[in-house]
Amino acid sequence: MTRHRNQQPDESNEDFVQAFKMQAEFCGFGAFKNVAIMDRVLAGLLDGNLKENLLKEESLTLDKMDKFITTWNIAKQNRRQESAMAASSTNRRVVDSKEMCCSW
Repeated sequence: MTRHRNQQPDESNEDFVQAFKMQAEFCGFGAFKNVAIMDRVLAGLLDGNLKENLLKEESLTLDKMDKFITTWNIAKQNRRQESAMAASSTNRRVVDSKEMCCSW
């Protein structure tokens, strides 16, 4: 398994984890495999907040890490959508108020 591989800017968190899982199949880690995958994922994640929250988890396992990352990404996507909707709503209110003020 590559020691110095870091997540690429255009690579999703899930794809990053999956790449290490696939690579670990050929490394002969045995019982140490899941720990090795988690170690490399934590070392190479780009999202510092995600990494920090994963490190705070008690008794972290690879399965827990997978679920946490999935939940994290869904929450992040929801926040982006809410922000976009709020911005769109704000823009619409500005247009509506201009139309109301400027109508003769």
